[in-house]
Formats: sequence, structure tokens, C-alpha cells
Amino acid sequence: MTEFGFIDSIKTLFAPLPDNGFEGIGDDCSVLSVGGGESLVFTADLLTEGVHFLRTATSPRELGRKSLAVNLSDVAAMGARPVATLLSIALPADAADTWAAEFMLGYRELSEEFGVTLAGGDTTRSLSGLTINVTAIGRAADA
Repeated sequence: MTEFGFIDSIKTLFAPLPDNGFEGIGDDCSVLSVGGGESLVFTADLLTEGVHFLRTATSPRELGRKSLAVNLSDVAAMGARPVATLLSIALPADAADTWAAEFMLGYRELSEEFGVTLAGGDTTRSLSGLTINVTAIGRAADA
């Protein structure tokens, strides 16, 4: 099954459930009107070592910036201003301490550049490579 075929099957599976005000699956971001002519937009991207990046070819600082940048670009594509992110990361033992600190410096640099707060997330250890998930939240005027 292709990625888009998988997404279509997810849409079908979840179609009977209430949308609770969210626009449907299928764009760069999910959109939730919050009233007053404004909406929140949400996006998430997962980066997996060996699929989306090679640790041997990407510095931790660059990867921190990239992890955030791919999400900020989705928010921008929706005409929204990013306001917050959630970062979840699974770290193998050889990426703890110095590597993780450098990664976070890169993530913070880009957060500061765009005025985005890190509002939460999760950390865990990994037994087989590095996995990073970022959720970005933005604000947009209703169209």
C-alpha cells in the first residue's frame, strides 16, 4: 500500500467519529477554528534515523534545526504564524548527553529565530536508532 492509500484507509476508518470542529485529514495541517476570525493549525512530522537522516552525515545541531524546520514550513504553507511546538524524541545510549545537548541547541536556535515556544513533549530511550517527532501549532486568520 502506498502512503496515500494508507492515509485514505485511515480517513475511511475514522470518518464515522465526531470531528470535534477539526477540518478533515489531508492537508499540511489540521485546522481548528477558535472563533474571533482565527484558527489554530496543527502539524506533526516524524523523522527516523536511516530513513530521513543519517547521524553520520548530519550534525546534531543541524538535525535539531531540521526537525523543527520541516514543521514550521507546513505551518507557513497554511498562512499561519507558528506559536508553539511539542518535541518527542527517542534517544539511543550513544546519542545521550553531548549529542542531545547539541541537538537541543539547534532546535532552540530556530525556535528563537521564529519566536516559537517549546511547550512540551516526551523523551524516552531507544534500543535501535534515533526517532524524532515534532508537533507544531500555529495561529491563522480565517479565510
